[in-house]
Amino acid sequence: MLSGNVNLNNVTVKGDIIVGGGNVTLDGVTAMNLIVSNPMGIKPTVIATGSTNIGTAEVQSSASLSESGLSANAGGFSDVTVTGEGASLSLDASVWDLDTKAASTIVTTGSTLISELTADAKTTVTGNGSVQTAKLNASGCELVMQPAEVQLRQRRHRHHRGQVRRFLDERFGLPRPPCPSTSTTRTTSPFPTNFCSMRTRTT
Repeated sequence: MLSGNVNLNNVTVKGDIIVGGGNVTLDGVTAMNLIVSNPMGIKPTVIATGSTNIGTAEVQSSASLSESGLSANAGGFSDVTVTGEGASLSLDASVWDLDTKAASTIVTTGSTLISELTADAKTTVTGNGSVQTAKLNASGCELVMQPAEVQLRQRRHRHHRGQVRRFLDERFGLPRPPCPSTSTTRTTSPFPTNFCSMRTRTT
């Protein structure tokens, strides 16, 4: 377990890297799994730099993950999974997959890029980052940015697809005009579970 102010340089870890608090810099580190937790009440900060490649980072508590000065062939944090209930993750990185298994908040920066977000629990994504594809499998999801693609898990029902479409048209006035450039996108759910719909709020 790493805690305090730690620099880990040019190593390959065959097991798991466990960060329990403090500031940890991974420089030229290769590992399949990184586990970030907060057993000592100190919010962990993990920075990936150099030629660092981390297969999967599991976030079990509020934490900060960032990439800085990565080599051209480095993967940084490839996949991130949030499992801590109520966790707040500050993310300043480009990741392939971000999965949320527990209710959580993701705070992004202008340089954050999430290729695919899969929300299996209530998830709030804020900040100036971008999301390419959002798979929203839980109610109460909220994104302030407009993903390029949104996939919604519909709950099972006996209604014809056209009936569902008419219901949405009547309920939310769909389709809506294009969003102005100053708009933000809120993702909410009119159903108790497993259905999210897009709402737009201009600011």
